[in-house]
Amino acid sequence: MLFKKLVLAACAFGSLTSAHAGGGAKPFLIISDIDDTIKITNVLDKDKAVENGLFGDRTFLGMAELYQELASNGGMKAAPVVYMSGSPPILLGEIRKMLVGGHKFPDGNFRLRDWLKTKDVYSFKSAGMLALHAIFAKSKTVFVELGDDTERDMDVYHDYIKAHPGKTAAA
Repeated sequence: MLFKKLVLAACAFGSLTSAHAGGGAKPFLIISDIDDTIKITNVLDKDKAVENGLFGDRTFLGMAELYQELASNGGMKAAPVVYMSGSPPILLGEIRKMLVGGHKFPDGNFRLRDWLKTKDVYSFKSAGMLALHAIFAKSKTVFVELGDDTERDMDVYHDYIKAHPGKTAAA
């Protein structure tokens, strides 16, 4: 699973940086899930997910470096990062401290799910994608979307790509 994520992200980065070399570059925004994409959480095992969400600080090997490289945008203008997670907002401080301070992931905007307002992660992330689209709809900015298969990230990204062709550089 990790190898697949790294290959996909490397392909996305390669196509984006080669676009810079050819002059056809578009600015991009990195949109990433957190749990089981960059942080080892085991969300499908609710007991482990609670334990890892509250006390875990393990991330997948090499992901911080990969995200730093993606965010550095090949030495061009830095690409902003948006982290979307089904984790509750009360964990924001700890998540940011662990990822950015401890593991050196690029800082960014963290969007966490209010469990009282949005019951399922798919709806939360879909709404998040639409909110980002509203912000960037008229710009040339394209999205690089990173996620895993535990909380339907790829379904969210696929549905967004279908509804908004041309706004996604890689998923």
